Amino acid sequence: MTSSFKKLPGSGVELSVSIDLAEFKAYMDRAFEARRAELAIKGFRPGMVPESLAREAISPKAVFDDAAERAVKVTLAEAAEANDWTIIDRPRIEIKEDPAAFSYVATLSLFPEVDISGYAKIAEKERAALATKKAALAVTDKELEDALLWLRTSRATLAELATPAAKGNVIDIDMTSSEDTKPHHDRFVLGNGHFMPGFEDKLIGVTAEQTLAFALTGPADYWKESLRGKEITFDVTVNKVFDRVLPPADDTFAQSLGSIKTFEELATNMRAGILAEKAQHEDEAAAQKALEAISDAATIDIPAPMIVRIKEQDPSLTDDAAKRKIAQHLVIYEIAEKEGIQPADDEVAKEIAHYNAGAKGPEPVDAKRLHDYIYERIQQKNVYAQLLGTDSH
Repeated sequence: MTSSFKKLPGSGVELSVSIDLAEFKAYMDRAFEARRAELAIKGFRPGMVPESLAREAISPKAVFDDAAERAVKVTLAEAAEANDWTIIDRPRIEIKEDPAAFSYVATLSLFPEVDISGYAKIAEKERAALATKKAALAVTDKELEDALLWLRTSRATLAELATPAAKGNVIDIDMTSSEDTKPHHDRFVLGNGHFMPGFEDKLIGVTAEQTLAFALTGPADYWKESLRGKEITFDVTVNKVFDRVLPPADDTFAQSLGSIKTFEELATNMRAGILAEKAQHEDEAAAQKALEAISDAATIDIPAPMIVRIKEQDPSLTDDAAKRKIAQHLVIYEIAEKEGIQPADDEVAKEIAHYNAGAKGPEPVDAKRLHDYIYERIQQKNVYAQLLGTDSH
């Protein structure tokens, strides 16, 4: 066998292969014997049909087609191994007219070469910028106050009111509308914008056990297109109105949360938590920025089949957006290869167990797909940590 190839745009290769007739005869003989073994002729057991009869019964074209298919398969695999190719799509095969040999040309799409030369310098630059940003991080008194208020609000108790409802009260209602006559029950904080604009305004000043009817017109920019400009009637029964009673900001409240002893200690812990969240946000933003910069600087000839596949998964992607997304995945893969970043089996198993513990619904999970997804997610996290010199755990 002799072969040669030339590179094509889009990580393609045109491979030309020639197998001399003596070598190809072995493929023909094997194909004939395989057909002969399955041949059924009255008076002969399978596989025992004489060669002369078999030659008359078996189509020469069928034998050639079988031999050609195997010859292409074997020689393609040999060429791929010799050249370290990963073929990512079904090859296009054209068999040539050649009286002296069995010859064909294969057009292949290959897993692309990824050149990320200089990625370490890009990462170093982003790492320095990240350190500067994180050094300047702080938590304002307002941020801490809001966080403490949210925590106290999340543990508020409800006290039933006989007075008219006001913004900030919790209101319990049953409702029907011209769009949905089936009764709907809800309990919500009045004024939080839970319903169509204007709905909650109608409920300010109502009292428990009050019933009211009103109509609203859907705003021109309403999120549900079918309701834009449409008049909708509502029938609402107010069941109860509650005041939210927040626990006092004192040591007793802090102690109710666990091992914390004072409200001051709670505030200190929450300030540290807010700061950690800000730092994590900066880490994530810097990692994404580094990845985009490395991808932009990388040399990657993305093959068309990769673009087609990712657009099948997300039809909203343009070709350019698909290429950027693929490039970033390939860069992560290449950095992981260069840095030896391979998630440990026990780490992957732990994440899979955690996922399965929280999974809901009767749909079975494809074990291999789940493993691959978890593996890639951990690998990406570890690549980001490598780029920015942060702790991946």
